[in-house]
Amino acid sequence: MRLSFVSLLVLEAIPVLGFPTRNVGLSALRRYEAVPVLRLKVPRSNNVSEAGQAKGEAAKETVAVTNQTTLTTAEVLAVAEEFEEGTVRTVGVFGSANPVQGGNLFTKMKLPANTAGAIEAEYNGTAANTITVAPKMATIAPPAGLMYVDPLTFTISTATPPETGDQHQVDYIFGEASSNAVDISQSVLGKLDTATNQFVTEGLGELEFEAEESEIALKVADMNGEWAVFVPTTAVKAGEGEEAEEATEDPAAEESEEEED
Repeated sequence: MRLSFVSLLVLEAIPVLGFPTRNVGLSALRRYEAVPVLRLKVPRSNNVSEAGQAKGEAAKETVAVTNQTTLTTAEVLAVAEEFEEGTVRTVGVFGSANPVQGGNLFTKMKLPANTAGAIEAEYNGTAANTITVAPKMATIAPPAGLMYVDPLTFTISTATPPETGDQHQVDYIFGEASSNAVDISQSVLGKLDTATNQFVTEGLGELEFEAEESEIALKVADMNGEWAVFVPTTAVKAGEGEEAEEATEDPAAEESEEEED
């Protein structure tokens, strides 16, 4: 089984993202061990009074939630030009029920990025909804001939299922590390088939590659499910293949070969 060639790069970014570094090494990644969900701080506005900050932890939590709602509203109002075009761009938070508007207002919600890239959920529905995105370390082997671009998988869930006429889309924006290491134009999105516990990449919807944005976009009937980003093992660029092979070798297999010798 092959792991993502970007796994090592993500490990370098782990302290920044808030992942615990203790006991999380290369061997853990090889075994697809899961890690806790990203711990992200809620942005605070500048108009919080000093008196309000001094009212204890309970008050701080209330202020944080209030400011999160205020920030979302401010972001919507700040994109007047896009709003006129029927599109709103927002920044989502992992593990939270991020609100999206109804009225067929097209919303592009980008989640926090890591070294490999960033997942983005797009919603265009008749009714308001919420979208929750939960990342975790990949625990399932990639489909034959493919390898993970991002060692994380992303479970997306909406508060209510899609209605007739609703449009869902799952995007992935590649980081510079991914673009330099593989031919991202060959990348695909995969969805976990819970019946077989395997990722499938075909028959999911209309897939499009946007070169200028370094992005793939998959239009789907329902975004609910666990998603991952893959690329053919043959898409590794020159100079990266040997490193990827070394990074994904199974240490248990190496020990077995040494014993036989």
